[in-house]
Amino acid sequence: MDKNNYIIMEVVMFTKKVVAILAVSLALFALVTSCDLLDPNKDDELLAANVIKVDSNIASSTTWLEGKVYYVVDDITVQNGATLLIQPGTVVKFKSDCSLTADGGATINATGTVDKPIYFTSILDTAVGGDSILNDVNTAPVPGSWGYLWINTGSNSNKFIYCHIRYSGSGGNAALDLRGQAQIDHCVFAENLCGLQPWSADYATLHIQNATGVTLTNSVFYHNRWPLAIPSNLSLDATNSFSYDHDSNAGTPALTNTYQGICVNTTGMAGTTTWTETEIPYCIFDDLTIDTGMTFSIANGAIVKMILNEIDKYDAGTFNYGTTIFTSYKDDAHGGDTNADGTASSPSVGDWEGIWLETGDWQPNGAQILYSTVHP
Repeated sequence: MDKNNYIIMEVVMFTKKVVAILAVSLALFALVTSCDLLDPNKDDELLAANVIKVDSNIASSTTWLEGKVYYVVDDITVQNGATLLIQPGTVVKFKSDCSLTADGGATINATGTVDKPIYFTSILDTAVGGDSILNDVNTAPVPGSWGYLWINTGSNSNKFIYCHIRYSGSGGNAALDLRGQAQIDHCVFAENLCGLQPWSADYATLHIQNATGVTLTNSVFYHNRWPLAIPSNLSLDATNSFSYDHDSNAGTPALTNTYQGICVNTTGMAGTTTWTETEIPYCIFDDLTIDTGMTFSIANGAIVKMILNEIDKYDAGTFNYGTTIFTSYKDDAHGGDTNADGTASSPSVGDWEGIWLETGDWQPNGAQILYSTVHP
């Protein structure tokens, strides 16, 4: 073989090696790139300058500052012994399905003002706090865009004052699930998915589960599915509203909720309880017992809707009912279409069992009992 042919063969072999190396490199690059694109944990969000990402639990007392947007990207817990203080004017946004929980022994103090409310909302909500993710294809938030706020049993001194809670309730969860002590005042609950069926395992927008020391005042509920669930021993005044006049025009209907009713959990009734709310019905889906030492008072004009259940009052209990209307859950003529089924159902005698008094005569005082099986 002459020298020229030898050189040519060497060049050809070298070229083949280079091509092979380039091919392998390109394949590896494609593999790595495709893995990055498929990696659900890849963090390529370009956040606005005012956004602070929250991706770990809160173990010590912490303050979230006015003018900032706190972006909750996981299920975050305020742990035992810690207090989360949220300043007026702060915006808290949540990634899809994410939540914020106060553990037993922890506290969330979200105290806004009339001029500087605190918002708990979806990361897709650009109406407050601006566009928080700059490189996404932003779409408008919908009910159920994020998870929930949860106050656990043993959590005390929680405050939600002048707060707006909206677009939550993914998975049928409550927007705010209260199992510990809390003060709720001047809050707005709107556009929340929660509560797929009124008596199912799903939750109401504000779901108060047998908590003690809870007060609910001056708050507004609209465009939710099931707005409120309370234990039967929670006193409720008439300062809350379950509709919203969004345009100050008497000619257009106010915004309401899908199920215009207050769901009552009848577990644990005790002491003195007073219901003075009359805008929407109280809906009771299990037996309610007024036992020894209990005083239960319902305001004149209130409506109580029942299904397949009864109210029992024993000797040493006190039941004050005034001109209350006790009727079927299917009765649209009193308190509106609470079960939200249009004309699909209608009330009939025997829809619920009635009111039973252990002794004494029935003193109606203007009360009405409709569609029950029996009554005193």
